Amino acid sequence: MKNEVSKRVILMLIYSHPEYYPPTLNAIDQLSEIADSIIVITRNNKFPSWDYPANVEIHASGDFVSIRESESESTWWKMRSFLRFTRLALRMCRQYKPEWVVAYDSIPLLAARILKWFSKTPFKLWYHNHDVSEVGAMRKFSIGWFATRSEHAFFNQIDLFTLPSRERIDSFDLNNFKGSLFIIPNYPSIRRYDMADANHDLAPASLKLLFQGFIGGGHGLEEVIDYVSHNEKVSFTIIGPGDREYVNQLKELVVRLNLRRKVFIRDAVPYQLLIDITQLHHLGLAIHKPVNIQYSTAALASNKIYEYAACGLPVLYFDDEHYRAYLSRFPWAFANDLSYEKLEEQCNFIWEHYEEISSAAAKDFREVLNFERVFSPVRQYLLNGEA
Repeated sequence: MKNEVSKRVILMLIYSHPEYYPPTLNAIDQLSEIADSIIVITRNNKFPSWDYPANVEIHASGDFVSIRESESESTWWKMRSFLRFTRLALRMCRQYKPEWVVAYDSIPLLAARILKWFSKTPFKLWYHNHDVSEVGAMRKFSIGWFATRSEHAFFNQIDLFTLPSRERIDSFDLNNFKGSLFIIPNYPSIRRYDMADANHDLAPASLKLLFQGFIGGGHGLEEVIDYVSHNEKVSFTIIGPGDREYVNQLKELVVRLNLRRKVFIRDAVPYQLLIDITQLHHLGLAIHKPVNIQYSTAALASNKIYEYAACGLPVLYFDDEHYRAYLSRFPWAFANDLSYEKLEEQCNFIWEHYEEISSAAAKDFREVLNFERVFSPVRQYLLNGEA
């Protein structure tokens, strides 16, 4: 086994800021324990607020531009942004001479391919796919389009491939892949949730539902709002970034149904604040209608499911074969078809058995559904150099 305190540098490339991806933060925590330095290269689209380990450095390329603003920029601006990101990665690669380069998703993988050409520094390449990219959904000749096409041709250069869901493997051409493959579900970290006290020893006087994540279609938000409008003892909080037009439609619906004191739509907050917010609620909404490959394979990839459980919240998930295969064995996870009758039945059952259900959720997180447990094989591979 290699010495854990040897000069080991890991260079991580992630196009959006890592604080937008909680599982990436968990990986950084774990990797910081087996490396001397973690160098994270990202674009300058978020002001950092996370408490990173002392041996982690965040380097952002370019001037600050929010993700929403960058999406409306021209193709040429996006090309220049990618080149700035890649130049910074190349400079850091030459300076720190990393043992591993970790590329998160297809655009950083394209940057890593360029590093292979120009860095003159040999390194092992780890590709973690967070979201499957589909060429047909990309604008032709965009950075994402080039990156997705490049991804398929570059697998023979990848030493380690990880992704959160086994069902997504078929989306990749692994005919020329000779490296190691691991599945790392997007579970939360005991290190960060260990202090989270569910504080649900008593059944609630009213049931507070919570949705955290990207506010858009496919999550059953309208159906739940309609249900809340007919139930005096149920409230609903929606929190996260979102599609502006869709969020405005939800707000108009809340006003139209006179629910401003029962339905609350909040802007995104830093990830570490979500723990406290989650603990103030009693039931998590984790509906993903299978409208695309992301949602239809998200039983292990949806971190919100398990972040709810980590705080002792039962979960409503979409009644679909894929989700049932992973979640039906848990007494705190409830398959829901978004009908009024099913929502009413399950909310009443959860209310009546809340203490037992909440305790089971927290217990399953601590014993099984945590990031440390599923990342352990990858950690051993990195230390031992074998699967």
